[in-house]
Amino acid sequence: MDSTEGQRLCYCFRGERNGNRLYVGNLSYNVTEAELKEVFAEGGKNVVEVKIVLDRDTGRPRGFAFVEMGSDGEAAQAIETLNGREIQGGLSA
Repeated sequence: MDSTEGQRLCYCFRGERNGNRLYVGNLSYNVTEAELKEVFAEGGKNVVEVKIVLDRDTGRPRGFAFVEMGSDGEAAQAIETLNGREIQGGLSA
């Protein structure tokens, strides 16, 4: 049995217009903005904003978010250290 079976692999990449803003996909529907901020701030990184995208009809999370880091370097570091990491049943960045 594959060790990742049943896990939701989350991923992250930079937007073209703003290198500090990261798209974080395949998140658990239960993860909160506060939890994401805490994870992305590990190691003293500056997290400017976290926005979990909600379905406009139901108000439920859609399973992805945008995280804005304080600098390009912090964004790159977050991608490198958090890519494939589990966050509340899903993997991140």
